[in-house]
Amino acid sequence: IGISIFAAALVSGGTYFYKGVVPAPVPTAVIGEKPDRVIGNQFAVSIPQDLSANQTKLLKIAYKIAKEDGHKNPEIVQAILLQETRAGSMKNFRVVNPGKDAYFGLLQIKVSAARDVLSRHPSLWAKYNFHTTTDDEIKANLILNDYFNLEVGSKYLLLLKRQYGFSGRKLLNAYNRGPGGVANVDDNFHYAIGAEKKLAQYKAGAVF
Repeated sequence: IGISIFAAALVSGGTYFYKGVVPAPVPTAVIGEKPDRVIGNQFAVSIPQDLSANQTKLLKIAYKIAKEDGHKNPEIVQAILLQETRAGSMKNFRVVNPGKDAYFGLLQIKVSAARDVLSRHPSLWAKYNFHTTTDDEIKANLILNDYFNLEVGSKYLLLLKRQYGFSGRKLLNAYNRGPGGVANVDDNFHYAIGAEKKLAQYKAGAVF
């Protein structure tokens, strides 16, 4: 109910009409590097000294979803979760760069990327109780439903792996730069390095 109310609020005076069909596949979306590089702290910096109970819970959920999706290395979704929003500890991460190029939620996902995933996994519409197929309800779920956000991000990584053959650091960087933009950076690009470092710190249980 909360998501539906929020979705309604996103459309000023708008009315939803259920389309009854799943949107046609769209070209693979570019997640994209955020201009100010603030949200996500994409340089190789440490994660917070003490992870909260909620952060720990989200990291466990990220691993579980990635494992269910068949990732050979489920920790990759944890790495991106730490890199993008420090597992939900960044300020104002729910909506970043408002406008047509906005990023939403834990894994900083664009609506175009979410639609790309939904077009390939139409069962997600029913799984997450969508009432419409509008951008506004997709945004609302990306913002408010952490499970949905994490599952979309996990499945977007699968798309990058299966459609383009990315793996390792290239896969991490492709999540950030998009399948086309990744060609412009090498494996030492700060995004992959930062994600790997944060994951290693989390796994080590170190105090920073």
